[in-house]
Amino acid sequence: MRRMRVGIYFTLGDFGLDGSLGILQAAARAGAGLLEVGLPFSDPLLDGPVIQAGHQRALAGGEIPWDDVCAAVAEVRRTCGGALVSVMTASQLLYDPVRAGRLPQVDGILVTDIAWDRPSPVRLTSPRVWFLSQAVVMQDSFAMPPEPVSLVYLTRVQGITGADQRASGTTAEAVRRVRERTGAGLWLGFGASTREDIQAAAGDGADGVVIGSAFVAEMSRRGGAISAEAPAGERVRVLSEAAGEWVDRLVRE
Repeated sequence: MRRMRVGIYFTLGDFGLDGSLGILQAAARAGAGLLEVGLPFSDPLLDGPVIQAGHQRALAGGEIPWDDVCAAVAEVRRTCGGALVSVMTASQLLYDPVRAGRLPQVDGILVTDIAWDRPSPVRLTSPRVWFLSQAVVMQDSFAMPPEPVSLVYLTRVQGITGADQRASGTTAEAVRRVRERTGAGLWLGFGASTREDIQAAAGDGADGVVIGSAFVAEMSRRGGAISAEAPAGERVRVLSEAAGEWVDRLVRE
């Protein structure tokens, strides 16, 4: 069976920029193979209520300055060299070419609202992550990527993100069809939360699984248990430890 890698999703600024950086760094140290970094956005696309709540926490104090977002992405890339780093965002955050051009280079950029068969309308600073639903992949019209891609993110289920959703019965065939069109690393996402999900993805031929809602929910639970009077440094420490323990357990089980 293919050796699987486990990736996690987390939104920059959730529990503050320092808190989110600590969580992502701890996940990388614990063995996460991919860090999917969400850029905070008031209307996140395709995300279920758990990840939407993370965006709301990130933006609770107002929009995070773009310079701070870019600096945080650069810090993730600098300090998490053992993991691939991708950015997930909506095209609205990259509408300005100057703004888009300031985003640091990472292993891939996933723009959620670009159609699978259309090139990016803005120039990206990093290769594109080809975001595909199984409904698209199983169509007769499914073709080659419209531009070079570094990674593939293929949905396990149709709809929005959320833990504990049963994968589609067409996953193995969808993986095969994607591999006929690109040799880029293929990650499955949406609805994965358990070791059984990871094993199933391995059987379907994927290279890795991205876990989002289940991880964000655990960080939210741990963060909610910290006293509001606790110093910021203590909050970062507790959340970082929790992230490392959670990822380590999932990777090693």
